[in-house]
Amino acid sequence: AAPPPIETFFREAAMQGVSLSPGGTHVVAIRPHNGRRNLVVVDLATMKALIVTNFADGDVDWVRWANDQHLLFGVMDARRGSGDQIFGGLHSIRRDGNEYRSLSERSMLGEGQRLLPYGTQFLQHVLDKDGRPTDEFIAETPRWT
Repeated sequence: AAPPPIETFFREAAMQGVSLSPGGTHVVAIRPHNGRRNLVVVDLATMKALIVTNFADGDVDWVRWANDQHLLFGVMDARRGSGDQIFGGLHSIRRDGNEYRSLSERSMLGEGQRLLPYGTQFLQHVLDKDGRPTDEFIAETPRWT
């Protein structure tokens, strides 16, 4: 067989950041949609996929389950160089695509009032006494000097 074309090795992955929901009923992944990386949630019972974000000006960089219904994620612009990057803070959305919230500013320039300032990052879930993740999480906000 002929070797694969060189473009194959530089193509964006079909899916990345795949994660199973805490209840084991859904999977979330980051995948290309309309030229940008967005979130898709798959219901494992029906195998139906639902694209839950549709960013035209940024790309989902990472995603975590906050609980069985909600996702936390960050946005960046993959079209900018690393030195010109404006990271997109912290966002949440329900797995059905409803209740999108921008929890922090998407740039240092500010886009209005959010709960948390630019640069806020998800760190980890708060664990209950048995070591299971709760709906609460710890976030870090850098101090700019």
